[in-house]
Amino acid sequence: MIRRLIVSTAGMIVVIAAFLFAPAGTLDWPAAWGFLAEMGVLSLAVGLWLARHDPALLAERLGSPFQQAQKAWDKVFMAVLMVLYFGWLILMGLDARWAISRVPVWLQALGALDVALSNYVVFLTFRENSYAAPVVKIQRERGIA
Repeated sequence: MIRRLIVSTAGMIVVIAAFLFAPAGTLDWPAAWGFLAEMGVLSLAVGLWLARHDPALLAERLGSPFQQAQKAWDKVFMAVLMVLYFGWLILMGLDARWAISRVPVWLQALGALDVALSNYVVFLTFRENSYAAPVVKIQRERGIA
């Protein structure tokens, strides 16, 4: 399970990097590298905690966001969320390329703190809700009927 977590996290970071750096047109973007590092470290930290305390939830979280028994509306909702997320990454890259916004370092640091806090809220959610799978479904095999 740990190997799968590491491979999944690395894959996620590579995909996010592609959606950031390709529109930016450069790898010389320290804020993006910081964002990737923060996302990678925090994702691994939560994943390792799940591996130890709730491996069934980790297995669910590492699964596909689209599953056969999933309702059509849930698939549409997940697809829209994914398009919005990757669109956001592309916009960040384009902003870096064209220098549209000038964000002071203190505000970037506040944003990094916000990313960390949001990951902490995700951790708290996983700690309290062992059924926080990305797909809405009845999990009879995990004791829910």
